[in-house]
Amino acid sequence: MGDISIQKLDVKDVSLLSEVALEAYADHYLDLWYDNGKWYMEKFFSPEGLTAELNDPNAVFYLAFYHNSPAGFLKLNLSAPLDTEPGKNGLELERIYLKKDCEGKGIGKELVQLTFSIAKKKQQRFSLAKSDGHERRSNRFL
Repeated sequence: MGDISIQKLDVKDVSLLSEVALEAYADHYLDLWYDNGKWYMEKFFSPEGLTAELNDPNAVFYLAFYHNSPAGFLKLNLSAPLDTEPGKNGLELERIYLKKDCEGKGIGKELVQLTFSIAKKKQQRFSLAKSDGHERRSNRFL
């Protein structure tokens, strides 16, 4: 998988993260919204919204690159309630998005493997974020 690299992000990377997030989300989910996702993308993928998340000590973002070009991103919550074990917390994969032209290249698999590796290193249980009910596009790499 030498074509894939993954970089942990911080607040200085917010512009690049916003650009990738907006493109990846627009590639797959605009048809789910009456306003083509405008509200959602402004709230969650604008530089302002992402800056707040990047400054959250419980949140960690990673950017995946394919052939040195941004391909998608991953957001983890380091401590989130586990649905399967009430009263306990674990690592949560909240978001994983890939650009359309980067699908099927093993990038999602690498991001999920990174998540498992982090959970193992921290000796934490792991959970996937709740689906919005439109997982038709999201489970292919799991």
